Amino acid sequence: MMVRKQGQDRCGIVRNYQRKTIRKSWSIEQLNNTITAIRSGTKIRKAAKNFDIPESTLRDYLKPRGDGGRVPIEPAPEAYGLGRKPLFTKQQEQELADHVMKLANLFYGVTPRELRRIAFDFAKANHLTHTFNKEIQLAGKDWLRCFLKRNPQLSLRQPEGTSINRISSCNAESVGIFFKNLENVLTKQAYKGDRIFNVDESGITTVQKKSEKVYAKKGQKQVGVAISAERGQTITIIICAVSAAGSYVPPMFCRENYIVLLTIPPHTSNHLQPLDLTFFGPLKKALFAVYDSHMLSTAHEKITVYDVARLFNQPYIKVATMDRGISGFRAAGIFPYNPSKFTAEDLEPAEEFRELVLHVESEEGEMSLNFASPQTRIP
Repeated sequence: MMVRKQGQDRCGIVRNYQRKTIRKSWSIEQLNNTITAIRSGTKIRKAAKNFDIPESTLRDYLKPRGDGGRVPIEPAPEAYGLGRKPLFTKQQEQELADHVMKLANLFYGVTPRELRRIAFDFAKANHLTHTFNKEIQLAGKDWLRCFLKRNPQLSLRQPEGTSINRISSCNAESVGIFFKNLENVLTKQAYKGDRIFNVDESGITTVQKKSEKVYAKKGQKQVGVAISAERGQTITIIICAVSAAGSYVPPMFCRENYIVLLTIPPHTSNHLQPLDLTFFGPLKKALFAVYDSHMLSTAHEKITVYDVARLFNQPYIKVATMDRGISGFRAAGIFPYNPSKFTAEDLEPAEEFRELVLHVESEEGEMSLNFASPQTRIP
């Protein structure tokens, strides 16, 4: 019977390994400074002592020339470490990382298991000798862990559901038309920031969707918190009007007040709606925290629609700051006017959906929609 030691996984690999030697404990900067000193005429032995790098190590990095002299060879940074070298080169790993980030921008996010599959296919396509599991055709979990460590620009994130309408509607044409209309209004009316307002409604429920984390016994499988009901009532309210200067006023729109209305394109509020970009998220988070406090202070008294206005006041005052209002308009590119706010990369998902190929079979009168997911491509 084999007993697995603490800190080892099922494959016997020590996860919390601590070095027991000082081999190659010097830094890349130390090595480069030492090489520079040798180039300037310092003896190898003296340079090794001054920069605390073994003399034998320096001589290994100094290759003889044809004329009997020596010239320092500067190795690539990945050659400095000990142990097994990565399967992919630095350039290949960068291609993999770029591929993963591009898929995330196109709403084809890659899961850990899918990334292991892509790595296996990539190694196979490049005819690399590897030790990946050929039966299940996946790279190992240890490879994934080390890959993420070498590429810190990648992180595992919880994606938010985004409808196809939102993805396809935020395209270059609709965004361009909006900014053209905005330019016409700003040119004709010469509005300043305190005269440009954003008004929007939002649905508020009487049941908190997500509570703050609480302390509980370590190892406990489930930790609960009291909520008002299994399903709450949703109240749709006109939340407020915020100006590009950061001021908040009750929404009062009418033609008699000479107010010019400019609407944003459908399904683009996640890009062009200032309130959606910087206000509603923090507001609802603060409101749900007030719900939690209310439940604790009233012995789990149920929250009704008649309580919402009273409970809503505190988080609204807390969240409705000038900085948040100004940053919302800046993030949308509305004020200051910035039609170049959204790059081709921001609009790429909509263009990707436009490449869907419609095959119309006129004889049978049937229409089929086919497209290849970018996930199936090898970077």
